[in-house]
Amino acid sequence: MIALGVIISGILVTIVHYIREPEGLIFISGFINVINFGVLYGLGVLWRKHTAWHKRLMLFAGLAMIAPALTRIVWAADLNEFVVLPLWLAMMLIPVIYDFTSIRKVHKATLLGVVMTLVGITLMVSVGMSPAWERFLANTLG
Repeated sequence: MIALGVIISGILVTIVHYIREPEGLIFISGFINVINFGVLYGLGVLWRKHTAWHKRLMLFAGLAMIAPALTRIVWAADLNEFVVLPLWLAMMLIPVIYDFTSIRKVHKATLLGVVMTLVGITLMVSVGMSPAWERFLANTLG
């Protein structure tokens, strides 16, 4: 039930933030992070009997939701918001290093988490910063 609350509140906070400050990048980032969280968390629950999969999927579900907190920390430190990207990527690199040192390869669940996050980041930047996306949001959400 907590995960459902995270998903619902993530969607609502994203919409409310857009109404207060219409930024297309922040809007799409919120939704992609919520989608990645939901998918990774759901898979983690489905595969909870497979400990290695479960732990890694839950870790990446949490990493999906940490980006907004990193952004707020960067804003509070008065840094460029794109500093979040290397911080986020470094957090994703830690499980990869752990896999290499412990099992001598990257676990498939780790790979799934990394790929989903990288696809999400690519969509955030390519779509979220486009003028067409800004126009679409302005026309649909006002």
